[in-house]
Amino acid sequence: MPHSPKEQLTELLNSAQENLRENRHEIARADSIQAVQFAEKHFGAHSEESIDALRPLMELYFHADEIEPGYECLEKIDHILELRKNQTHDRVYLYNDVAVIFGNKRNSPEALKLLTRALALSEKVDKENIKVRVHTLINLGYYHFREQEHAECIRYIEKGLAEGNAVKPYPTPKYAEAAIILARALFENPANNDTVSALLENALPVITSIANTPNESTGIGYMILGIIYFKSGHYTRAQFDFDKAATAFEYCQPSAQHRLANCYSWAHDNEVKLGNDVRAEVLAKKALTLTNELYAEHSDEIIKDKVDLLHFYVQRQRYIDATPLLEEVIASIETRHGRDDPQLQQHCNNLGFVYVHLERFPLAEGLLRRAQKFALMRTPSVPCPFVTKNLGLMYQKMGYSEKAIIEYSKARKLFIEQHGESHPMIQFIDNALTECRDTQ
Repeated sequence: MPHSPKEQLTELLNSAQENLRENRHEIARADSIQAVQFAEKHFGAHSEESIDALRPLMELYFHADEIEPGYECLEKIDHILELRKNQTHDRVYLYNDVAVIFGNKRNSPEALKLLTRALALSEKVDKENIKVRVHTLINLGYYHFREQEHAECIRYIEKGLAEGNAVKPYPTPKYAEAAIILARALFENPANNDTVSALLENALPVITSIANTPNESTGIGYMILGIIYFKSGHYTRAQFDFDKAATAFEYCQPSAQHRLANCYSWAHDNEVKLGNDVRAEVLAKKALTLTNELYAEHSDEIIKDKVDLLHFYVQRQRYIDATPLLEEVIASIETRHGRDDPQLQQHCNNLGFVYVHLERFPLAEGLLRRAQKFALMRTPSVPCPFVTKNLGLMYQKMGYSEKAIIEYSKARKLFIEQHGESHPMIQFIDNALTECRDTQ
């Protein structure tokens, strides 16, 4: 049995923590209240031991959404610290810690109130403890990032990093994590891509060098780098970054499933650019498998990934593989948006094109006529040149050269009117017209 007051207080606090871990909240609350009373009686209301007892009780209240008693504990701790000399930085840390609790519970007004209070008080800290101000500025940046207020996020984190660099030069793990959030906020504007790349190139090695396992934050950082390099045509470097991102997201499953599916989709596009068809197909299928697990049937997300995969098949003339995907996409759009949805034009045209190559001509013609109907609904008396070209292709495949020439000629004129004489489809049509005329 403990004999000294210090030992007895420690036993009470340990008992409260143990009961909290076992979800015995009422017992934990009683232990914590008893610990505060014991500390005030044996060590004094303004003692360090009272702070040690008040803090877990405060956190227990806030986690249980008991705001008023939680603030009573907070104000008691704050008052004790205020009575002491050179303890301003501890008060700032206190506000930050409680703000994080509110942030995690999505209680934005309380989180912002405490961070604002912390920032104002941080003006009074001495130079030796200036890092608490940096800590507050960065936390304010995190807060605004969660609220999707990216301009404010950028302002606070840039200020925090600038002041932090004056104390301890970058990189440090804390600043590196902040730099990743800053990069994510800046990434919203493509004009910032050079800055984003520089931030991530510096920050990611710092985090990965100290982390024993991949995490979602580094995965997001590598994915952003991959997207930037992909869009700038640096596909080999983008491949490296997408692979690193996928590894991180795979490790963080299942919480990162949405990000992983998106990463696979980007990586698929990149492998297509590199000419790695086998890997591209695998990635597209992985993305589709995940979206099928994550979203309801007929959702727009599933439709998008099916479209990516079927385009891959059509471009490689793998029409049999593309057919079921196109049929599913059309059925999903009809179910979700109705049979008159305008986006059906493209998919009816594509499936009609595929059926032409599979020589399923009656089905092809029905789909192409339906696609043309959508085009005329949008712009009366102006048919779609792509659908018209495919009608010409259908008649050519069927051996009706005269009808094919009529449709091809109409398509050629429509392409010139709508897209100009340099459109690549003009050359295809000219070659097709020559073939049709030669067979007449």
